Amino acid sequence: PASAAPRSAIPSSGAPGSGGHSPGSGGRAPMPSSLPPPPTMGAAVGAVARLAGSLLHDGQHALAEALIRELDRVAAPIAERDYAVAARLYALHASRALCYGDPAAALQWTELSIPSFAFTGDRRNACLGRVNAAHAILQLGDHQRAERVSRLRPE
Repeated sequence: PASAAPRSAIPSSGAPGSGGHSPGSGGRAPMPSSLPPPPTMGAAVGAVARLAGSLLHDGQHALAEALIRELDRVAAPIAERDYAVAARLYALHASRALCYGDPAAALQWTELSIPSFAFTGDRRNACLGRVNAAHAILQLGDHQRAERVSRLRPE
């Protein structure tokens, strides 16, 4: 995240003021010598989008809508050049439409998410998107089309 300090700005373990076990450190645990890399924007968007989706399905719509608005503000410009971010946003909007009883909109958003997930190599979510599309099509009453969609093989 933008608020995280760059690695070069983090003092090494044992250096004065680093929190290591140097004299006068107050017995604090040493800082790890190598920190994991910060999450990518795609991973961060994915995590917040999954949280918002879970809140929608749990009926906590106000909190979910606040997260969705923030995701749209922050991540939508990134989605124009990052398929993983786009896929996650599309899937979130599909879940939102389904939770609000709009299977036609859910189908439209889901159909956008499938090729984006496939392009990034995320076959699991691309396949899940096809299942969700078939479900939305069933809700729209087109049983034959739903069966065809559910039988499509992954690309």
